Amino acid sequence: MNLVLFASIMSFFIQNLLAFLKFRKIVNPISIFTVIHFFHNWSFSFSRYFNEFIFWRADNNVTYDTINEVLFINLIGSWAFFTAILLFAKSADYKVYTKLNNLSYLLNGYYALSAISLYRIFINYSSSLPYGADQALDSISAFDPISRLIFFRVIFCSIYLICSKVSIKTFLKILFIEIFFSIITFDRKEILYIVMSFFTKILISSQVNIKNVLKYSAMAISGLIFFTFIPIYRSIDYVDGFRNILNETLVVITDYGSYILFYILNLANSEGVQNWAYQLVENGEMSLLYGKSYLQAFINMFVLRVFQGETISSWQAAYHFKNVAYPNVDNQGWDFTFTAEAIQNFGFTYSFISFLFLGLFISYLYSNRNRSDLIQSLYIFSWPVLIVAFRMDSTSMFRLYSYVFLTFLIFYLTNNTQKIEKEN
Repeated sequence: MNLVLFASIMSFFIQNLLAFLKFRKIVNPISIFTVIHFFHNWSFSFSRYFNEFIFWRADNNVTYDTINEVLFINLIGSWAFFTAILLFAKSADYKVYTKLNNLSYLLNGYYALSAISLYRIFINYSSSLPYGADQALDSISAFDPISRLIFFRVIFCSIYLICSKVSIKTFLKILFIEIFFSIITFDRKEILYIVMSFFTKILISSQVNIKNVLKYSAMAISGLIFFTFIPIYRSIDYVDGFRNILNETLVVITDYGSYILFYILNLANSEGVQNWAYQLVENGEMSLLYGKSYLQAFINMFVLRVFQGETISSWQAAYHFKNVAYPNVDNQGWDFTFTAEAIQNFGFTYSFISFLFLGLFISYLYSNRNRSDLIQSLYIFSWPVLIVAFRMDSTSMFRLYSYVFLTFLIFYLTNNTQKIEKEN
């Protein structure tokens, strides 16, 4: 085992131990981050130590020669995040709490937009169009205002689950809707945002005991099985009919059971694209952005891409990478990543800056989460966002937060908020 991988493993346990001593809770900002960080940023390096024949998701020209350098970037990044949380994340109580009224509006809005989304899927459905086809070639072409509006259904539902007391019946109804959407669209992101918002709220607010560990472990395993099933199911394109595809998927899972563990471990891993970006920067093929992708992401929260002009929109990290790595390709894409964007902006030496600012942001939300439903929602929703956003660029990540801000702004403008005096 090489030194960097060993240090990554030791860091995982040391950071969690110190986090428990600080927060006195097993589930805390550092423990959640270390788990997400493992699955996204070094589970492949860990798995490859045990099985050198596993492969990452990247172009065939991307070599494994830089795997330790990128692993080192992620190791230093984890400590940058850890340091920010350790120093600045503090629990505090506030006398006044601002909460939302009429939360049923959010639930009804979710149902209405889900119906509209389902209608749109059916009228645009084409069995001859393979998954991943018709990818946009540039940032401006990727702009789809209808999809952006419909996506509010996910935000409405997530905020509702975070801010209200949800009955089991309502949650199961939402879960059924999202499973249905995942099956017909092959998409896992939307169900993950919604379901993880609900379970993150429970995990953060409850004391962890053996019963809860077993219960939530069973739920997590069930979720992993589902998220394993979907990508295999959507890749079965050599048979026709739902029943035949389902049967073939189960056959594949059964026949290759020995590989399922490593497959699950690397389900969210993006080290392939991270190394791809690193090699393009080191070879001089891709220029550093020096923070411009984050500036574009911030501008994108307020100015639609079609009004940003070609220069600013071209700073979007995923498309800056695509224009160098695989230009003029519209039938396949690779998810971009948080670490790759850090490398793309600051190079090998200063990539930790992105992790440091992420730690400062989470620290602020954690420290102020007891002020209002808005900050509480932003804090809890940040963890589902990071589960997905570590495989996206900052433009996509910031956009998710802009949805939350806009939703709360609507409630404020319509006087659907109230301030509650807390009892001492």
